[in-house]
Amino acid sequence: MSILILIATLILSQSLFAQADSSALSFYPLHNGDYWEYSTTTKDYDGQIIDKAFYSLKVVRDSLLENSKYYKVIVKKSIPDTGAIKHFYERIDSSTANVYRYNSNLSFKNHEYLIDSLKVFKGDTSRASRGSVPFANEIPMTLCTDITTDSIFGKNTTIKHLTQFDFIPGYNYELAQGFGIIRIPNFTETVIVETKLLFTIINGQEFGSPVVVSVNYEKREPIQFQLYQNYPNPFNPSTHISYSVQNPGFITLKIYNLSGQEIMTLVNEFKQVGTYTITFEANEISSGIYFYKCQSGNYFSKTMKMLILK
Repeated sequence: MSILILIATLILSQSLFAQADSSALSFYPLHNGDYWEYSTTTKDYDGQIIDKAFYSLKVVRDSLLENSKYYKVIVKKSIPDTGAIKHFYERIDSSTANVYRYNSNLSFKNHEYLIDSLKVFKGDTSRASRGSVPFANEIPMTLCTDITTDSIFGKNTTIKHLTQFDFIPGYNYELAQGFGIIRIPNFTETVIVETKLLFTIINGQEFGSPVVVSVNYEKREPIQFQLYQNYPNPFNPSTHISYSVQNPGFITLKIYNLSGQEIMTLVNEFKQVGTYTITFEANEISSGIYFYKCQSGNYFSKTMKMLILK
C-alpha cells in the first residue's frame, strides 16, 4: 500500500511541476501567427509629448539555424509600414521556461543568449538580457521586482515586473500571463519613454484594438529643430538617436570622442520635414563618453552626450 501511495505522490508531483511549467511558459506565448501592436511615446518631464510611434511584432515561422536548434522567427515592422524590417530569432526551452535569442556572435555559447527566465518570482534574479545584446563574459542581471494582478483587455491576469541592470537606470518591462510583453516604461536623464501593448492576436484570439494612425498625425510637423537624448543611455552596444527637422534641408549627424575627433557619420543627406530615428551600433567602439552632433546648415546645431558601458 505504501508503494502505491509513493507512486501516486510522484505522479501528482510530476503533474504539478508540469502545470507550473505550463503556467510559466504562458508569460511569453510564441505560436506561429501570434501578433502584437505597440505604441511608443516619448515625453519630457513636464508631460509634453515629444514623439509617438507604433510598431508590430509577428511570429511568422520556425527556422532551423546553424546551431541545430529551432527558433521562432519574429518580424518587427513600423506602423504604418515603411519597409524597414527587423528579424529576431527566439526559442523557449519548455523544460526550464528559459527564453533564448539567437546571435551569430561566436562568443556566445551555441550562438544564443538568455533573454528571460519565465519561472522567476518576486525577488528572484536571472542572468538574462532583454534590453540589450550582452557580451559573453558580462551577462547582466535581471530582477523580478514584483508580481501583481490586473485586467488586461478585460481579462484578469498575473503580471511580472522586471528590471535589467546592465545600464543605469535599468531596462524595465512587464510580462503578462497569456499576453507576453505588455509595457516597457523607461527613463533617461531628460525624457520618459513608454511602450504599451495596444492590440494582440494570441493563438488566433484577438484582444484590444488595432492601431489606426490618423492622417493628421502623419502630416504633423515638428514645432522646431530638435536633437533628443539617445535611448537607452548608457548603452551596450546599440542606442537610438532621434531628431526633428523643421525645414527641408541637408542634415548631418556625427559621433565624436572626448578629444573632439569625428569617429562616425550616421546621417549625411537631405531630409524633409519630420521626426527621424536612427540606431547607432557601437560594437567596434570602446567604453567611454562620446558626443553626437546634429546640424542643418546655419539653421540648427546641437550636441548631446552619451555613455557606452561595456
